Parts: sequence; C-alpha cells; structure tokens
Amino acid sequence: MKKDNLSYFFIEVAPVPVLLLQKKNIVYANKHTCELFGYSEDKMLKSKISDLQSDKVKSKEEIYFLNWDNHGFPDNFETIGVKSNGEEFPIEIFNSNIKLEDEYFSMVVLIDISERIKNADRAKKGENIFFTLVENSPNDVVLTSNEGVIQFINRTDPPEMASKIIGKNIVDIFDDNNSELIRKSIAKVLSTQRKILMDTISHRGFKLMIHLAPIIENNMVNRILFIITDVTPLEEMQRYIQQAEKMDAIGVLASSISHDFKNYLTIIDSYIDLIALELNSQSSTEYISLIKEVVDKSNSLIDNLLYLGKDMKRKTILLDVNSTLLALKSMIKPLLGNKIKLLFELATDINKVKFDPEQFSQVILNLVINAKDAIRENGLININTMNAENGINIEIKDNGIGIPQDMLSRIFEPFFSTKGEHDTGLGLATCFRIIQNHGGNIKVRSEIGKGTIFTLYIPDCTDKSI
Repeated sequence: MKKDNLSYFFIEVAPVPVLLLQKKNIVYANKHTCELFGYSEDKMLKSKISDLQSDKVKSKEEIYFLNWDNHGFPDNFETIGVKSNGEEFPIEIFNSNIKLEDEYFSMVVLIDISERIKNADRAKKGENIFFTLVENSPNDVVLTSNEGVIQFINRTDPPEMASKIIGKNIVDIFDDNNSELIRKSIAKVLSTQRKILMDTISHRGFKLMIHLAPIIENNMVNRILFIITDVTPLEEMQRYIQQAEKMDAIGVLASSISHDFKNYLTIIDSYIDLIALELNSQSSTEYISLIKEVVDKSNSLIDNLLYLGKDMKRKTILLDVNSTLLALKSMIKPLLGNKIKLLFELATDINKVKFDPEQFSQVILNLVINAKDAIRENGLININTMNAENGINIEIKDNGIGIPQDMLSRIFEPFFSTKGEHDTGLGLATCFRIIQNHGGNIKVRSEIGKGTIFTLYIPDCTDKSI
C-alpha cells in the first residue's frame, strides 16, 4: 500500500492503536500500536497477528481471528494481548473490512481495556461488599420502584416468603392507617428528592422506624430504598430507664421521710407496751392490741418505702434459686387455698446468683400474691426457671383476668394499683427496686382474659456488676 494514500493518513493520525492486516500479516501499524506493544515499526511489520496474542487457550473468535482469510471475520471481541517484554494485558478488537487499491484488508482498532476491567472488578467487589453488608444488616432493607413496587428485600421469615413479596407494592404490606403514611412518604420523597424519616409506626405488635432514601438517575427518583428498624427493644429500654429514674426520685423522697417516721412509730410502740403493763381490763387490752396492729402495718409500709430508697441494705449470698423457691412452697400453698394450683418447672442446671435471700423471698411472695388476686375462681400459677445470657430468668405466670394494656406502662409505679384504694400500690414498685438493686430487671406481659407473666432477669454470679 502506498503511504501517500489518504487512508494511510487517517490511520496515522488516529488517536488509538490501528493496524492493517492482509491475511495473517501486519502490513501497517500506526505509532500508537507500536507504543502499545513495545515494538519498533520495522519489527511490527515483520510480525504476524498471532505474535501480538497470548499463547493461552483462545476462544472461538480468537482462533477464527488468527486464521482470518478476508472472509467472515468477527467484528468485535476481547482477547489477551502480549507485549514485546512478555507482559500480558486485555484488549478489545474492533474490525472492519476495507478495499484499498483493489486489494482487501482488515483495519483493526485495538483498545487496551486494562483499566476498564480493573474498574469492573472494583465495582463487582464493591457490589459484593454492599450485598454482604445488606444481607448481614440488622435492619430490613427493601428496594422499590418509584411507585413502591418491591424489587429486592434482604430477608424474610421464612426465607421462601421473599418470592411472594417481591413484585408487591410495599404499601399493601401494611394496614390501612400505615399504608396511607407510607404512600404519603413515597410522594414526599418523589417531590423533594430527599431522604426522610417517618414517625415510628406500630405493625403487628412491633414498633418500626422507617427511613426512605431516593435513588436518583437522570435527575429523577428512579427507585426508593427503605431501611426498616425494629425499635421495640429500644422503646422497652427507654420505658425501663424512665421507670428507673422515676423510682430513684421517689426513693430519695421516701428515704428522706421514712427514717424519721419510723422513729416516731418506735416511740409510740414503746409507750403502748408500757401502757399495756399498767392496764389489765379486757377492753383496754383489745384496744391496745388494735393500736399495735396498726403500728405494725405502718412499720411494714415504712419498710416498703425504705426499699424504694437508694440506701436499701443488702446481705447477698450465693443463692441456689431452685432450692429457695422449693423452700417457699410450703409458705405459698396456704396463701392460694384449694382452688388455685401451683406448678414448678425448674431448670436442672440453673446458674447460681448473688442475692439477698430475704429480699428474694419478698419478691416471689409479692408476685405470687398478685397472681392469686388476679384469679377469680379456679386457676393455675406457674413458677419457671431457666438460664439466660449472663444470668437467669424466673417466670411467674397466672391464668387470671389480665392487666389492661394502658396500665402495663405504670404497673411498677409506687402508689399505683390495679386492685383499688385498699392496696398501697407499693408491692410491685418494691419488687422492681429490689431486682434493680441486684443488677437485674423485671418485665411484664399480659392479655385480658388469658393472664399475666412476670419475667425476672437476675445476673449470675460471674457478672462483675454484682
């Protein structure tokens, strides 16, 4: 081919590597081709196309390329090039057949795609990392279209449920009230193109916090990412902390007045004993007995108030919970009468805990009496023990009338009672404080007409906070 040919000029000034092939021989290569492969122009023109390719196993297209005879040549494919120093690198080949001076040639453009493949590998690695993070996220991650149709969900329970959910509109998963909130949130994301945080919603007994984030393509919201967090445990913890703070405040107040009040009652009690020695009539003795009974009840009330204070004394020992519960059985049964059965289900390998035995007995008796009072006629009270993470759980369960949901949040408040005005409302508050002072917590679940379950958590003796 004559170098003054116009085609030669365009090949020479092309910004990418270009060469001309006639059958398997290289008849011309521009300077970019020589630089790419590290050849001089003379050496390049003495080479064959096979010299520029790796000796590794070649694809059908590459073999076809190497045996090219001006007919049926593939237009575009990727292969592995090899430089003069033996370094291999990926290239993409674009071919077109041209006719110059009554001869047929193949004009081949060669593109070094090393960076493209590196970037693709990085993207794939990043995508894998992303999906690993999403799959292991503690949150539910849902990807929808801009209309709310679910395209991806990272987890379902059971897993096979995913195939039934994908394709549905996320609005239809929630009840009517929440569906409307979701619908309005989607509309807001579409109009503002900004992420939003919805108010916490209730769904099937759970408290959910939902973030919506737009995925924007071509200045439009193409898809929406939902991140759904179950904040039920967090809300329970917040309620527990609020309860503890309230108990602290009441405890300080109770402690400040209880000591003096108890001293006054001690003085009154002493004078009653002196008066009893001086009076011998039956009626006087009865009156004094009644006064003493009231004083004793007042002292009991003061003791409960002192339990609410921070200065509550503890005499902790290494307590065998099962043995202690069984020892209380003889004391509990007479309280229940003949119509209420008492069952124990005690784990055989229960961990030991550090606890004041008298206060432990007080908590159990208090909760059993509450259970008894909730049972109208024939009933059942279960006391169960089991090991828990870093501690033990004790369940006291009854099949009584249950506690209304609007009262559950206040059940451990001092002076609050579900039993009417004759109850002081200090029993459960005292239980809460005793368990709290031993590093544990107490929770309650209840359903009207089915009963109530109090669950005590007590750290085992390996817990350093005890």
